[in-house]
Amino acid sequence: MTSPGLRIAVAILRTLLLHMMVLIPLITLIGSMDRGLSLVGALPNLIQLFLPLALATASAAVLASARCSGEWDLSSMLGYTAGLRLAPALTGALLLGICGLLWSGTNGPLNGTNSAAILNPLPAPIESGVSIIRIDGRWKTADLSLWSSRPAELSLPELMERLAAARPEGLRRGPDRAELCRRLGWSLALPLAIACGAACALRGRRPSPSGRERYRLTAPLHAGLLIGLWLLTVLLGSSWLSAQL
Repeated sequence: MTSPGLRIAVAILRTLLLHMMVLIPLITLIGSMDRGLSLVGALPNLIQLFLPLALATASAAVLASARCSGEWDLSSMLGYTAGLRLAPALTGALLLGICGLLWSGTNGPLNGTNSAAILNPLPAPIESGVSIIRIDGRWKTADLSLWSSRPAELSLPELMERLAAARPEGLRRGPDRAELCRRLGWSLALPLAIACGAACALRGRRPSPSGRERYRLTAPLHAGLLIGLWLLTVLLGSSWLSAQL
């Protein structure tokens, strides 16, 4: 017999695919609005950007439906706590977020995984081809190839290496820190999407029969708004970090 946790995880995945199918025309429209943006290259980034929103609404929709039908309460009677039932979905979302973090960067194994970069590309600390920089009050020639790549083009190890390296005078760490903030924020958004969906679907008392249809609609909406607020906070925080020295 399949555990309630696995059934919920499979239902969330199925609903997530349906939500993404609805979002893909919108994603395609957004990608086509920028004539300088390659739709083929941008589509995976846009899908990744909307993935936490779709995951939050899918989680809330599945759990709200399970609660309205009584399946959630029945599982409690069988000894499955809320943590056990949400563990498979949370684990899957966490693993997906970790994989996205480890293989992020346009030069990484998963090419073009920096979804936030298409909204506000972060500049490189120094323009490509520059080899003269001020050191100890004098202009000197130096190898600046490490600093000529945009943060979005770096894999996670390369980004961490550049953050830890001694930085020449006048080069800001802000863009690299902002890039790390974006990647961490998106990775955390996936398990947070499951948590937001559960919080919105399971809060309060079980809805009455007359209010169940409204409950099935409002729970995903609230979950989407919560995770959207998280993503907006990440983008604003990274913009602030990018402006710092």
